[in-house]
Amino acid sequence: MSDRTSTGLEAVSISLMTLSTIAVGLRFYTRRAQSLPLKADDGFALLGLVTYIVGAACVLRMVTLKVIGYSRKDVPAVELVPKMKVYTELDLSYETATNLTATFVKLSVLFFYRRMFSVPGQTHTTDRLIFGTMFVVLAWVLVFIVLTFLQCGTHLSAYWEGDAAENKYCKITEPLYLALPLSNMLLEFWILLLPIPKVMKLRTSLTKRLSVIGVFVLAFAGLGASFARTIISGEMLYGGSRYSINNDRGIASTVYVFLTMLEVGISMVAMNLPTLWYLCTDALPKDLLRSVLSLSSLRSFRDRNSRSYSTRSPSNAPSLASDEVEVKTSIEWASVKSEAGENYPSYPEMTHQPFAFETFRAAEPRTSV
Repeated sequence: MSDRTSTGLEAVSISLMTLSTIAVGLRFYTRRAQSLPLKADDGFALLGLVTYIVGAACVLRMVTLKVIGYSRKDVPAVELVPKMKVYTELDLSYETATNLTATFVKLSVLFFYRRMFSVPGQTHTTDRLIFGTMFVVLAWVLVFIVLTFLQCGTHLSAYWEGDAAENKYCKITEPLYLALPLSNMLLEFWILLLPIPKVMKLRTSLTKRLSVIGVFVLAFAGLGASFARTIISGEMLYGGSRYSINNDRGIASTVYVFLTMLEVGISMVAMNLPTLWYLCTDALPKDLLRSVLSLSSLRSFRDRNSRSYSTRSPSNAPSLASDEVEVKTSIEWASVKSEAGENYPSYPEMTHQPFAFETFRAAEPRTSV
């Protein structure tokens, strides 16, 4: 599958659109199988699918018009000129759709972190970082959507009037198409790092902590594609040996669109993988978080909090929403107590221990009781 041909462009768009649809569909099936309510991360996953389909449709239409997917040598200029205005409209729509898809992927992952780590009634550093990152992501997409439409200033006709008008008015086009994948890659890398400090605080072996981190890394398998797009975009825009925007703009545009659809499509599929863990292993990522904690770790936290428990009234315990109550089913507590023996605290005691609550907040049951 070549990144320089119409066939390759059609293949990557259709295949990843299909895989994304399947992944999101399985995500919703998994939620139903777990008897868990849909939350914001699921909603953003669905929005990401819709915008990716829109972007893929625009790409396929541009290939049909032969404005991308072909060398300029193979398509006469006299054939392209009448199509340039339609091409511009499709191109701007595709860029907006893919930027929105990348944004919805990030927001879905961030709300997934909230589902994993947040404790009702408590605000930790991780929560603040997650909300701060959400604000940055929203600002990022707003800036790049505006710049996409204003890269030629107020001279909108420069988009389809030819190279002379584009070179005269579209001064930020090349920096924009490098800044976009670069900033996207940095944001994805930052979001990938967010849960690591939380996981590394678990009192268990390094190997087990890394196994938990690996679950979250699944959500950013597209980071490699993002890195590749950044490198190749710089090479393509600034005179690399393989790509030269001055030699054949048709091929250069094809490569850039191919890499964009590849990156965003992989991210769309990958962000659903932690949720689909249930279907593959019959064990949830949250169950893994629970299982890697040794009994001694739980006891150490129990002992650390036991002194404050006697002075803490039930009214100070965090309140639970209906979906959060599901986390503490009798099956979960019975399982833990059987492992710990008679010395393990009873269910009412556990509700007053922040770490124990957070641990089991990160282990939603597959069935409700």
